[in-house]
Amino acid sequence: AAAIRAREARDGAERVPIVALTAHVVGDGAESWQAAGMDGMLAKPFTLAQLGALLARHLEAETGDAPAVVVSSEAPRVSEEALLDAPTIANLEELGDRDFLERILRLYLAQAPQALRDLDTALARGDAPAVSRAAHGLKSMSANIGAVQVKDRAGAIERAARDGALAGLADLASDLDGLLTRTVGALHLRLGVPAEGAPEQAVATLGMLEAC
Repeated sequence: AAAIRAREARDGAERVPIVALTAHVVGDGAESWQAAGMDGMLAKPFTLAQLGALLARHLEAETGDAPAVVVSSEAPRVSEEALLDAPTIANLEELGDRDFLERILRLYLAQAPQALRDLDTALARGDAPAVSRAAHGLKSMSANIGAVQVKDRAGAIERAARDGALAGLADLASDLDGLLTRTVGALHLRLGVPAEGAPEQAVATLGMLEAC
């Protein structure tokens, strides 16, 4: 980005919009996009609505015309009791058919329990960086499938671990098992995916979830 900006200044070229896509939302890395001369930042995990809103802002600036539809980039509000984020689920349903949704859900079922085990192990060792990594992984995969309460709980654990505040997190993490079970039941019902008979072809979908 810095090289592009230098070339634009040297040649008098039109400014090219540059936006960072990053998981570094805290620390020095969170501000490096500004120092490099970028125009904005989209943090992982992100939704299609957030990506669409970001593109719409820059397309509007580029063309001078407002897009026909502008989607809000604000995080959708959910009630305290809501297990699923409806806009995220709707985005997933727009991406593919039932087989696709089934692969996504089975992949989550395979990875989320392992993330919980990693989290429990790290907490038992008092390893704050490992707690943060495990919680971040669970937060990201939960955000992408619309498991909003699991995402929020994992995010709170991640933030506390980054601050080195591990006291009391064991109880918070232990309740994640029940929350995950209730969330998975809600996902089965919402996506219309049977609870048994998981397909074995979920590996191809792994890159999409991890990329977000």
